[in-house]
Amino acid sequence: MNIAQNATRWALLRRLVNCRENASLFFSARTQTNRAIHTEYIQPLVRSVYFPSLQAIKSGQIPEINPDIVVLDMEDTVPMAEKDCARPLFLKIIESWHRPQPLFVRLNCADDYLLMLKDANTLSHINVAGFVLPKVQRGSAFEEYEVVVREQESRLKLPLGTFRYIPMIETAEGYANAFSIASGGFGRNFAVAIGNNDISFDTQSEPLSSLIQTLRNQVTFAAKSGNIPVLWGVHLNEDDYGTFERICLEAKASGCDGGIALSPAHVTILNRVFSTSPSEAEDARMRVDFKKSNPGVSYHRYPQSTRTILALPLVKKAENILERIEKERLYDAEKKKGIRNDRDDFETPASVTIPSRVPEIFPGGEPKFNTWEKEQTIVAPFELTIDGAMMTLWDSSFYQNSLLCSSDEFSKSCGLAARQLPLGLLGMVAIGMSVSTFTEHCRYHLGFKNLRQLHPMSPGVTVRAVMSVLDVRRAGNEGKYDVVTSRHELTDTSGISLLSVDKISMFPQGMFPKIQPSAETKSETSAVKVISKLKRTVVDGAKDCSKCPFHEAAAVEVGKVYAHRLVKVLTDAESRGLSHLMWLTNPHHFNIMRFSHAEIVVPGPFVMAATIANTGLDYGYVMYEEITSCTNPNRVNVGDMISSLSCVTEVKAVDGNPDLEELTMRLYGLINIDTEDILHINVPGDVLEKEDFKASEMEEILRVNCPALFHKVACIMTRKMIRFSPSSEIS
Repeated sequence: MNIAQNATRWALLRRLVNCRENASLFFSARTQTNRAIHTEYIQPLVRSVYFPSLQAIKSGQIPEINPDIVVLDMEDTVPMAEKDCARPLFLKIIESWHRPQPLFVRLNCADDYLLMLKDANTLSHINVAGFVLPKVQRGSAFEEYEVVVREQESRLKLPLGTFRYIPMIETAEGYANAFSIASGGFGRNFAVAIGNNDISFDTQSEPLSSLIQTLRNQVTFAAKSGNIPVLWGVHLNEDDYGTFERICLEAKASGCDGGIALSPAHVTILNRVFSTSPSEAEDARMRVDFKKSNPGVSYHRYPQSTRTILALPLVKKAENILERIEKERLYDAEKKKGIRNDRDDFETPASVTIPSRVPEIFPGGEPKFNTWEKEQTIVAPFELTIDGAMMTLWDSSFYQNSLLCSSDEFSKSCGLAARQLPLGLLGMVAIGMSVSTFTEHCRYHLGFKNLRQLHPMSPGVTVRAVMSVLDVRRAGNEGKYDVVTSRHELTDTSGISLLSVDKISMFPQGMFPKIQPSAETKSETSAVKVISKLKRTVVDGAKDCSKCPFHEAAAVEVGKVYAHRLVKVLTDAESRGLSHLMWLTNPHHFNIMRFSHAEIVVPGPFVMAATIANTGLDYGYVMYEEITSCTNPNRVNVGDMISSLSCVTEVKAVDGNPDLEELTMRLYGLINIDTEDILHINVPGDVLEKEDFKASEMEEILRVNCPALFHKVACIMTRKMIRFSPSSEIS
């Protein structure tokens, strides 16, 4: 910088120092009468801040794309050689500015002091709301701008404080001083903007890296401490709309109020993302209304969603959302007034010739429970052929520890036509095919009982799902829910029952008006009283075990607790893929826009299958199995790991085949606990042996006696399995 520049610069700074004693006068005199900042008392928003291209400015046609704020950029948009020529073009747009949106000018950096001074002298105007200040590195940096801006307000006879600032934090030093920048600006700060591309260069990191996200959050925190809006920017890949929207959603979730747009498409996406969505609005209204009518009661937004305690901050947040909706409505209405198609200084927007229509839910998807009667047979509207591909997909997710399911040769030696389908897969199909008709509308899935395969089933079988309500009983004393026990069967196309399982679910009270609630406090439904043809065939056919290529099974001790080496991580792709395959339509398994990652859960039967599969290397090959009971006390999210504990409660010989034995065991699926850590846990005996106690009772026992398992038990089941006895003689 030359001597003349320095002299001018420091003379102005001395004048600023001299007027600091009148700072209180400045703040009291600051007014919000500038029409570019407030139009008829309508507060402008910062969802989309549009920087039009130099080409658009030169043509004098800024697209009519409805941003919240427009910024004419004298710094990055204009090459150094064209800055003097660009100012008259900018001034022409400023002088003719007719739109309700605030118009800002991005000045050149104060480090190029004469350039910045020329920008301010030429472009300060009553139609300008303020200035975007690039690369602000510390709170004291405002002093140089403040001298110049006050001079312009005085020259234009505008009230002190008319022009506002949007400081851009773009360097490592700026991020380090975010609090002083956000709280500085002599009270003029209208918003704070984040420059993620510049800081990525400064830190030699990627624009979307975790470091940049951390720095963005730091600036957001600094700005929010002063109740100042935050803008993120900018995304340089103009046509990468999917990534742009994803970043916008992340920024919104982190507290940002809007973003910077370099193209008309980005303006549209920013407006969409940073406006309150219909679901957000509905949720806010429901929270506020629910709190008024149900003080002290936990809130459910959707069936099967987690409970939320409506503490005061959540209610205040909901009220703020409702206030914001009104601000958006008023400001959008004000902006709409500025759209005029009879002018030549902007591009004419696309017109709509056919009237718009609002979608509605497709008819026929509502539950018809009001017509259901006790034990009435309801047939799901699907048929499914369970072929070898589906079985292979299942086996790729869960270890297969049954020779009957993995070996055609062995299955035939036991008197079966071909290898069998896994029990876990069949149980999942039976439950899954009934979801859209029935259990999608329940509040909680409480568990299963009596999962039994009645007939042999090989790949290629076509099945139908049949369901009926066996029992309805009141839950608790609040009168809010009913516990419903239903029977789910898979039948072949001729109606023969192939598999049966009972499901326990909690529904909002009164959804089955034609079914009289039981007086008993506990359901006493029993399993289907049919001898399993599959079990009989296997027991009879496995007498010649010399052909069985099984490994020697280890003897087990009744009452001893075993940890198993295998573990299972339930991935997002597995959970969603299998859910779609089996018609599990519960939105909390896949709807990422409605539910957060923490609320996207793995279906209970998958957790059951994982818990069983982890025991595959230890108990030997399964010849036949049944699940007497299975509950899911705690949710499992995609990406969680399941490890397994087991405790054998009974070992007995199988009638008719001395080579076989039947084990009854309790199995426990644990969430995110490594096997080595399990070996150091003392599991309370009540948890291991009691079958009929509430999840809340179990959690209280664990809280007091075994904190390592508190809210770590994903699955508890009683399983019966038939295997070759360790004492069997194999030639």
